Amino acid sequence: QYDKALLFDQRAYSSAQFAHVPEILQVAQSNLGDIYAKQMNPSTAIFFYKEAVNTMQSIRSESRGLDKSLQKSLLKKHAGIYKKLAKLLIDSGRLAEAQEVLFMLKEDEYFDFIRRDLMADGRVTRMSYSGAEKVYDADLEKIKSDDSKLVSRLEALSMQLNTGLTKDEEGERADIHDKLNKQDKLTIALLERISTKLPSTQQQLTVEQVAEQSKQTAGIQQQLAKLGEGVTLVQY
Repeated sequence: QYDKALLFDQRAYSSAQFAHVPEILQVAQSNLGDIYAKQMNPSTAIFFYKEAVNTMQSIRSESRGLDKSLQKSLLKKHAGIYKKLAKLLIDSGRLAEAQEVLFMLKEDEYFDFIRRDLMADGRVTRMSYSGAEKVYDADLEKIKSDDSKLVSRLEALSMQLNTGLTKDEEGERADIHDKLNKQDKLTIALLERISTKLPSTQQQLTVEQVAEQSKQTAGIQQQLAKLGEGVTLVQY
């Protein structure tokens, strides 16, 4: 029952964003990816899987102080999100982006191999957004920023409830609740718009990406051919 699931996940997305709970937000983002993947809307599924992966990367970033085994356990628990995104990108011919997400799963191995200083830890990279995705990511970030300011002020006013609020402060508190309700509706409307508008815009950009990748691959093959037989290109 994807339509019903979609409504619940959109609500969860908005609520988790308001409350600053990344652990729940990444679940809502991943679920949205699952729904759109099953509805044969790969462009939108890829976008929300990217959102989920980037939320996970921020969680990993904050967990760097944990024991190493706990860090690896965290990644292993959520590795499925990364693999779903990589598979969809590969199926869509977006190989460079697939390589980008798969590298995140290998970052622990790579980090151990080169033994870099902890402060230079590169395991907290983020998935990049391509083409039309950039616009929608920017729109979501704008709403998130506005939400954060409203919630911070609301929390400050709530702390003063025991000592009492002035009439102006009570009015401000009610006004913030109204604004947050509007922000909630704005978030859900944007999530809906992404699912309907992104696919057509992204399709043409993906065609151009695949053509460029084919050109690059052909160039590498020509270079290897000039070097003669027995030459191997190794990429870690």
